[in-house]
Amino acid sequence: MKNILCFGDSITFGFDPDTSTRYPFEKRWTGVLQIVLGAEYRIIEEGLGSRTTATDDPCLPYRNGSDVLPMLLESHAPLDLVVIMLGTNDLKPYVHGSARQAAVGCLKLARQVMASQGNLKMGPPKILLLAPPVFGNLIGLMDTIFAETKEESKKFAQHYQNVANFLKINFLDTSALIVSGSDGIHLDAENNTRLAMAVAEKIKTIL
Repeated sequence: MKNILCFGDSITFGFDPDTSTRYPFEKRWTGVLQIVLGAEYRIIEEGLGSRTTATDDPCLPYRNGSDVLPMLLESHAPLDLVVIMLGTNDLKPYVHGSARQAAVGCLKLARQVMASQGNLKMGPPKILLLAPPVFGNLIGLMDTIFAETKEESKKFAQHYQNVANFLKINFLDTSALIVSGSDGIHLDAENNTRLAMAVAEKIKTIL
C-alpha cells in the first residue's frame, strides 16, 4: 500500500462555501482521490482552515504549517508521497500578502519533507507541490479578508513552479484545472472532483 499525506488548509479540509460546513468524505477532493486510486493507496487527510505555509497568523493560533509538518511526517510514517497545497492564507494582508513569500514558505516545507524520516529507512517521501487556485469572485468575509490580494493570487503558479524546478520536485498548477466556488476561495463539489482526478493521474506517474 502506498501512503500519501495531503497537507493543506480549508480546501484540503473540505470546507463547503455554500453551507459553511465540511463536505462528506466522498465529496472532498481527498476522499474522491482515495476512491479513484483504490485500495492500493491510503490517503491521509491533514487539512486545517487558515493554515499558512510557514508564518504565524496573528488572529488564529496553531496555523503555521512548518511548525507541525515535521511531527506529522513522523506520526504518519512510512510515507511514499507528500502532497502540499498551501499558500492561500499567506495572501492575507496581515500575514504577508505575497505569492512570492508563500512560495518561499513552500520551499521550507519541501525541505522539511526532504530532511525527514517520513519513509523511515527508505529515504524521504516524494513531494507533489500544488499551486493553489486563483481567487474568484470574492464575497462576504472572503472579500473582507482577501480583496487586496486577489490579483496576487494569479502569481502562485509562477513562483511555485520556480520552487519545484529548483528542488526538482513534482508540480501541478491547480488554477489550470479548477475554479473557486461561490465565495471565491473554496471549491464546490464539481471542482473537488476535478482536482482529485488531476492529482490522481499525477500520482500514478510519480509512484
